[in-house]
Amino acid sequence: MMATMDLIVARLLDEDTARTGQRREGMFLAAFGFFNRLNAAFIGLAFLLVEARYGFISGDVPGERPGDAARFLISYMPALAVSAAVVLSVFVRFQRPAISEVALVPGPEQAGARPSEQALEEPATPRTGTDPSSR
Repeated sequence: MMATMDLIVARLLDEDTARTGQRREGMFLAAFGFFNRLNAAFIGLAFLLVEARYGFISGDVPGERPGDAARFLISYMPALAVSAAVVLSVFVRFQRPAISEVALVPGPEQAGARPSEQALEEPATPRTGTDPSSR
């Protein structure tokens, strides 16, 4: 799942850059970070349901049916999460030709950058006596 998430984020960033001409990685990564941290709410909901249904509070106070509580957390909650992901994935659409049809944003040397910016991007020339071919 973690590798798939990185691939999805990369694809969204590429398509957004191609479509808008702006690089907005920070905004996207902040939004995805929020949703990744939202899993704490899902975990809290799972333990709230287990406490209400089975009386499970902790390992010291497992309730009357700790086996059923564990089965609920191990089986039903992941199935619920996967079902929600499948439903949400129906609404995600990628336009295949979006990246190939739109030209990527030109670099500063192509977009009429000032000479001082171009000089910063050029590699520094080696100092005298440090070039290995001059020995």
